[in-house]
Amino acid sequence: MNTFIVLLQSTIPSLLVLAVAVYFFHASNEQFLKRWKDTVPLLKDDRTERLLKSFIEREEKLQLLSIKKENQRITLPLRLQAYERFVLLLERITLSRLLLRVAEPALTAQQLQHSLILNIRNEFEHNLSQQIYISETSWEWIKKTVEESIQLINTSASTIPADSSASVLISLLMEMENSGQAPQTHKVISHLHAEAQFLLAWG
Repeated sequence: MNTFIVLLQSTIPSLLVLAVAVYFFHASNEQFLKRWKDTVPLLKDDRTERLLKSFIEREEKLQLLSIKKENQRITLPLRLQAYERFVLLLERITLSRLLLRVAEPALTAQQLQHSLILNIRNEFEHNLSQQIYISETSWEWIKKTVEESIQLINTSASTIPADSSASVLISLLMEMENSGQAPQTHKVISHLHAEAQFLLAWG
């Protein structure tokens, strides 16, 4: 009989704690403990309080894990889309592709220069908001590539008369790209691909 009473005394507090914990689960820790003490004044001993705190901490960790998984489920497609858009941006501002889209025989070198720079800036600004979804390193590399592309166009244009034919500037820029002096956009694209693959694998 004594053994049964001892067992009952050790079990009932735990069951009561569990019941109270479930009832007040959505309250904050401080509110929870206050309500618990007000509701069950007979169970204010240290052992029971430790048990209750342990229960709360465990449930909080489970909730945080659930929130993290849900957040990843929502943001992963947005982050992958951002990487895709920046890869497209870099491909579009690669000199050879940019010239194919923008260059016109009737333009002067100066007109082509302005048109190329305007095109690059428009592409960049169109994707500006996507920076929040990629790593800081990737963003810095993208900005550097854009700046170097504009600088190369301006530097090349400054070496020839403004009223020269656009074909003269085109030849200069293609020579720069073929000799490896143009921004290495393919390296940045490879870096973005690697980060996107990491996201797919690990979220």
